[in-house]
Amino acid sequence: MMRLLKIFTKNKLAPLTILAIFIISALFIGQNLNKPFWGIHDYNGAFFGNIAKNYVSYGYIETRFGQIVNGERTKTEGFDFHTHYGPLLPILISISYRLFGISEWATRLVPLLSTAGVVTVIFLLGNELSGFKFGLGASLFALVTPMFRYFGKNPVHEPVAMFFAMIAIWGAVRILKRHSYGWLLVYSGIALGMLTNWMAPFVAVGVTLLVWSKKHYTRIAAIWLIVLIMSLWHFLHTYMLTGYFFGGDFIRALLVRTSMVKSATDPSAANLIVFLDTVVLNISDFFTSALLVAGLGGVFLWIKDRNLVRFFACLLLLGLGYPFILSNATYLHSYFIFSLSAFLSFSASYLIFRVARNNFGWSMMTVLLASLVFLGGKSLTIELEESNEDRIAVEAGEEIKRTVPTGERVLFRPTNYGYWIIPHLSYYSDREILEGGEYEWTLSLDYINEKYSLTKK
Repeated sequence: MMRLLKIFTKNKLAPLTILAIFIISALFIGQNLNKPFWGIHDYNGAFFGNIAKNYVSYGYIETRFGQIVNGERTKTEGFDFHTHYGPLLPILISISYRLFGISEWATRLVPLLSTAGVVTVIFLLGNELSGFKFGLGASLFALVTPMFRYFGKNPVHEPVAMFFAMIAIWGAVRILKRHSYGWLLVYSGIALGMLTNWMAPFVAVGVTLLVWSKKHYTRIAAIWLIVLIMSLWHFLHTYMLTGYFFGGDFIRALLVRTSMVKSATDPSAANLIVFLDTVVLNISDFFTSALLVAGLGGVFLWIKDRNLVRFFACLLLLGLGYPFILSNATYLHSYFIFSLSAFLSFSASYLIFRVARNNFGWSMMTVLLASLVFLGGKSLTIELEESNEDRIAVEAGEEIKRTVPTGERVLFRPTNYGYWIIPHLSYYSDREILEGGEYEWTLSLDYINEKYSLTKK
């Protein structure tokens, strides 16, 4: 391994190293890509996949880049829009569909490549800050966690947003090192992040903290101008689509997701003790206890390092700020702590980087911790990969497509399952699934006993 270190740290082989890390990461994470959208949080694949299918069906001009959730082709005035987040994730998925056809693996390809990008940029960041070993250790620890191995290919915003976040932070580090393209990376990372979800403002705070000492106040102000302009554009775009600046039930979703009002499904999310207990449990499960202990151990070392304390503060602010503000979403969706991956991985890598006396010691300690993380999360990862939650919805959707003629509508009962079942039905049936109004067919679904019946009106 020491010989490999010498080979891959040579400048002329740097591009090869970066490419190798990206490809290995994609291959490692990219297992089971073509699994149907049944499993833990696979609702997202059906939901955003359906929006992406509509981009392919209608085109970007007719949709006005709006996220249409309708299951079957309809007239423009019948469009139902999702407005809670920016449209970049389903747009990227739609590009994948255009290139490779509509499928589960084409849907998962976007977050998979984003997560491989996150691993790669983690390496670049660490290499820029303290050298090859610091970066390689951090990227390896992130890669082998259950969080990356399962949710790294889940069609949700977090992997894509995290990639742009790491791009922006990498740019900030390059600014500190007086290297080229730093501000370009910061601005593009923030702007693209704002088109993805609401993680970017937390990144902006961290980057501001990181580069403040350079006194580039005008350029720092430009970061916040981008955040402001992109936020205003989101609501202006929503107005263009719905006729309201906060259309699509945005305000209610914001209040629920931030636990300012209790969720009808999980009122305990507003309880701080229950929330903290759930978050700590998810961290230890999806990042493993081994990485958590090593990461916390690293805190006692880097907190004394004046050159790195702001960097780690930036990562911690991103890692905890985003999931804690959106506390209800974090309580319900364990992948919302995806943003904590960089902090834990870098902190654990710093611990080994400082404690190891030589390359051999560093190699042995890195392999040992990576093995503990991999093996510690192996059973959970297998359980996640083999999960078949919502399988009945996928099968019902496929039955609707086989049975219901194009243009006819299906009434779904009971409606208390509608929120997370209808996206599956829409994606797999390509038919309009309703909870009320005029219809030609009725789907009665017993979610608990996994039974359904489809009948003509």
